Amino acid sequence: MLSNDKNIETLGLLVESIKDYIGLQKEHLKFDVTEKVVRMASLLTIGVIVITLSAVTLFYVSMAAIHWISPIIGMAEAYIVASAVHLLLILIIYWLRKPLVINPLARLITKILICK
Repeated sequence: MLSNDKNIETLGLLVESIKDYIGLQKEHLKFDVTEKVVRMASLLTIGVIVITLSAVTLFYVSMAAIHWISPIIGMAEAYIVASAVHLLLILIIYWLRKPLVINPLARLITKILICK
């Protein structure tokens, strides 16, 4: 039964179709991985830009606040107050790092890597 030319031709076509399917799946995987890497890289780039701009903005706002309150309490005390506010912000972010930073970041990365 397998010696029939039509059966051999059908098996050859089946093998060729399987090879094409595997090649297409390989290409699909390459595109999928490339898309996810690009999305992660863009997320990282945007994150770095936002953090940098936020730090610069905080610096300028702090300097403006220092110069605004320095006539009232003195220059050195104004710098101490600004430093205390920065330290308080750092502590709040550290204490709330899981709900403010880790959980949203984990959700976003999972959404990028898992979703189709």
